[in-house]
Amino acid sequence: MNKRSLQQLLWLLFGVGLLTLLVIAGRNTSTQLVKKEAVQTQDAAPEKSESVSDADLSDIEKPDAYKKALQLFAEAENHSLDEQVDAAIAIDSLASLINNEELIKVLQSKSEELFLIVLEKDPKNLEALNNLALVDIYRKEDVMTGVGRLKKVIELDKNNENALFQLGILSIKSGQTEKAIERFEKLVSLHPQNKEYHKNLALLYNQNGDTQKAEKHAALAK
Repeated sequence: MNKRSLQQLLWLLFGVGLLTLLVIAGRNTSTQLVKKEAVQTQDAAPEKSESVSDADLSDIEKPDAYKKALQLFAEAENHSLDEQVDAAIAIDSLASLINNEELIKVLQSKSEELFLIVLEKDPKNLEALNNLALVDIYRKEDVMTGVGRLKKVIELDKNNENALFQLGILSIKSGQTEKAIERFEKLVSLHPQNKEYHKNLALLYNQNGDTQKAEKHAALAK
């Protein structure tokens, strides 16, 4: 799986459910985030889970996924930072193939640990910042920390689509319509053919009482 595919898969896994709920006020997500209520991280994974018994493996839908994820984690330190980010994304993706909640949390903690290791060495790594922001917001429900990471991404790259989108969605969720409009207008300027962004703006302008702009973006969303 190449780097772009892994990134797209993680963003999908993190937020499909939440953003589907937000489509009434915002955007249907086909590229970002799993139901936040479906995942909760623990502060630390049990050490014993590193060594999985046959009984544990019998509870996993695809035991090879768990073993592969642990292998990726163990080998990550021997690779470049970009490859470590890819490994973290892949580990989180592999966790989605498992039906054992305890072991899912173990892999999620491994993924998060790798992102943190990357940021220790490269505090400006945009992919690690974006992904950790999603962990903070939707998995740990630590919105302030996650927003801080997203704003750091924007400081480093004002046109970063993932960060702009997440900040736009959070603005919708918190009722900050003007900020949401500003962020989705920026996204539309970067991706004028994206119908979902236009759909969000149509809803936001309608909510704000600007029917002329709402109709304009509604037409572009078709």
